[in-house]
Amino acid sequence: MTVQSVIPPILFWVSFFSSATVWAQQSRDSLDYSLNKEIPQVIRPVVLETLENYPELRETHIQFVFDDQIFNVFMQARPDFFTLLLPREKRRYTIQMLPFMVLDNKKIPLETLPKEVLKGWLSHELGHIVDYVNRSSLNLIGFGAMYFLSPAFVERAERRADIYAIQHGFGNSIIATKDYILSQSSLPLAYRQKIQKLYMSSEEVLKIIQKGEEKAGKEIKKKEQPIKGGD
Repeated sequence: MTVQSVIPPILFWVSFFSSATVWAQQSRDSLDYSLNKEIPQVIRPVVLETLENYPELRETHIQFVFDDQIFNVFMQARPDFFTLLLPREKRRYTIQMLPFMVLDNKKIPLETLPKEVLKGWLSHELGHIVDYVNRSSLNLIGFGAMYFLSPAFVERAERRADIYAIQHGFGNSIIATKDYILSQSSLPLAYRQKIQKLYMSSEEVLKIIQKGEEKAGKEIKKKEQPIKGGD
């Protein structure tokens, strides 16, 4: 057997397994996490990884878009207004994202930020969407009006999104995101102060995580208790 006769079969199997791996990844995406989602390719892996913890949003229509026209925020989640006229399950939502951060006069592409920081941002925005899907269309219209009119309402809404993210397992990511923002002295002071005021402190997040762990521990102990009576 010559080398020339061995190479074609090897190339065939390499090509076959490569194609199978791509197909498996695409199937995993379509069956599990990317259903009804539009995601820029450069952030697709981290978005899908974050969505794994939000099974209730599996069939929800969500578009993730880069938009350099949003102001005073890095990301924001909103319902698509005209879909509010449709049944709740057919609503669509959009998460707008700045394509980059400006740090020390340099544009830093979103996809190059630390992964845990990105997951914190994304999980917070998905927390907003969890909040939105549970509201009626009329309630959402009122929500939007109050968000623009009442600073106290904004604070409650942002903290609620944080709580949803923490409950979905992203407490440490929320802490990482806030710490990252507050440590960037080149970000506008007003933006850092807003983050400091509106969003939960690390101490508050850790308390919620601890309470969740304690509750889980009690549930485990209940399940481990022997059943009384009988042999």
